[in-house]
Amino acid sequence: MPHICEPLLNAAVDLERYPHLRALDFASDIEHDSQFRPDTLLGSDQYWTLLTGELIKSTSGPVVLNSQLGWILSGPVAVKEAMSQHTALITHVLRVDGMIESRCLERDLHFFWEIESLGIVEDESLVQTQFEDNVRFENWRYVVSLPWKETCIALPDNYELSLRRLNNLFKRLKRTPDLLIKYDSVIREQLELGVVVPVGNGKSGANLVHYMPHHVVVRQDKSHN
Repeated sequence: MPHICEPLLNAAVDLERYPHLRALDFASDIEHDSQFRPDTLLGSDQYWTLLTGELIKSTSGPVVLNSQLGWILSGPVAVKEAMSQHTALITHVLRVDGMIESRCLERDLHFFWEIESLGIVEDESLVQTQFEDNVRFENWRYVVSLPWKETCIALPDNYELSLRRLNNLFKRLKRTPDLLIKYDSVIREQLELGVVVPVGNGKSGANLVHYMPHHVVVRQDKSHN
């Protein structure tokens, strides 16, 4: 790879706090602040082949591992007082691009927001044809039908189940006549406005009819239910 990552910051470790580490030959300089650019990136399958197995740890402080390149420091450490408090905790994040030709940010964002990335792909020509076949102009406004899917599975016949639920609902509403009157007025108002329309006896075109049981919702904290 021609470029692994941006330069990393190496904060000077206060060895006065860790006397048992002073005589060790570390793989990199840990006593001075510096920036370094990694020139070799090892995978986890090769990392352990560099370690000798020798390990030093104390009750408080970092752990050091011996390797063929020298001792490696791991874990939280105390930095020298000259260092800013903002560098007391350093997290290295490496982003490695496996592509020779990196994509620009605009292309990445476009790919991220594309609906195709969700697995939802629709034939644009089919959608446009359905739209053009169903759109019409009525009363100074455009009207278009809902985008029904032609290949959807037929819903089961739930007429008898919905009828039983309607009868049970009617029995409950009869216990509160005022609520029954309001409920009935809402249904009649929706019929007059064309919000709902009768569908017949439910036997003709049964594969295209599916009933959705309804129920009353009462909100005591609202003026309208």
